[in-house]
Amino acid sequence: MGCTLSTESPAQITKPPNDFKPLSYEGVKVGMLLLCRDTFVSKYTKEKMYKWRKSEIIEIQNTKIKIHYLGWSDNFDVWLDLNQDIGSIAPIGMLNKAECDKGKELLPHQLDAVKLFLQLGTYPQTEEELNMVTNVSVGKNLDVLDIFYKKGSSIPIKKWRKATVLTVDGSQIKITYMGWESKYDELLDIKKDANRIREFGTKSNEQTSVAALSSPNKRMSESALALPTTVASSAKRNIPLTTATQSSITLSEENGFDLTNVDPAVRTEFEADLNKEVVFIQMLANHGLHVIEIEGDGNCLFRAISHQLYLSEDYHEKLRIKCVEHMKKYRKRFECFCSVPFDQYLTDMAILGTWGDDLEIRALEEILDYIICIYSSNTSNVAIPIRKNFEEDEILHGVPTIKLSYHGNSHYNSIYDDKQPLPLDQRRSSTLLRSRMKLAEDRKTLLSNLQVH
Repeated sequence: MGCTLSTESPAQITKPPNDFKPLSYEGVKVGMLLLCRDTFVSKYTKEKMYKWRKSEIIEIQNTKIKIHYLGWSDNFDVWLDLNQDIGSIAPIGMLNKAECDKGKELLPHQLDAVKLFLQLGTYPQTEEELNMVTNVSVGKNLDVLDIFYKKGSSIPIKKWRKATVLTVDGSQIKITYMGWESKYDELLDIKKDANRIREFGTKSNEQTSVAALSSPNKRMSESALALPTTVASSAKRNIPLTTATQSSITLSEENGFDLTNVDPAVRTEFEADLNKEVVFIQMLANHGLHVIEIEGDGNCLFRAISHQLYLSEDYHEKLRIKCVEHMKKYRKRFECFCSVPFDQYLTDMAILGTWGDDLEIRALEEILDYIICIYSSNTSNVAIPIRKNFEEDEILHGVPTIKLSYHGNSHYNSIYDDKQPLPLDQRRSSTLLRSRMKLAEDRKTLLSNLQVH
């Protein structure tokens, strides 16, 4: 963990453009959440690395802001200069997960968006959206993403329509949809609703329909936006949960899937897989086990376990590092199960995004002193976990288990058990590790005795 300061060399910071002028910072507030580009040295390669981290502004002094990296100690708090370190600041949502993990440098149009973000507290997300902020005028024709509901349905429908600007008042515009009555006219904010506005003809001619927006309009209800097959996590220890109510899914424009031109066999297979997951999650819920959706970025195993321990996925990187260190320390116990050169395996596993599997699960059990139970959608009886060390139950008698769900042979989610509040307590013991090491030593002794006789 390091910090990005204006004192770093030019190669380490995205420098502001030559025509950059000091801005007014009305949009910058204490408590504001944003991304900051952190600089640190890899523990394994010793190379200087970069990563965008979620942060909070905790203090402001003129053009300087004090940043606290969420999930990290106050020791890593850092001061940034808004004029000099603009390339180390970004709004949350500007960069995707892969770009954050790689510490991607900002592009020119993104730097322009950061300036707007610092001024207004909001930002357009693409160069096209940035252009829309300054080029809207009365009488201008636009493509606007309309959001509406069909009678009797709670699922929002989105359709790009041709529209004309009627009035402009600062960032507020009133539009009318061509061919529709004035009662459907709508007020939009060209900054906050930038993802719903495009140049005329670029979207409406495609007749695009999508199921959800990354930044949904306020008129969309929470119930309409709720995922039918997952459960939202909460910061509370006892989590209030809702469960899936759908018994089946049909791929259609209404629920966000437009597979009109897809081969019928592929469509049928896709629908079957989706319905299988719906049934799996509902059956778990019937047993008091509720699936908590985890981000699928290659770190899902570590993220899911982080959620079990902290009610947050943010500690997945720390768990990965501990896991690699543990397997390296107890090399002989893990190397024999590895089909590739073990040093290369450890090097790869240390990289964010590398999938974790059985070896990592076993190592994490020993590190955390918890048995990890995994429930799979590929089993006939979902109430029975596919991976649980039943013979070790008595070793950790009375200790709850880490519960995960496994989907499509590729993704782990966290499970909330009605009978087992989260987060789990931090265990400082090594009962499971000592037991396994003793068992391995006993087997080694037995094998040695057999060879003697």
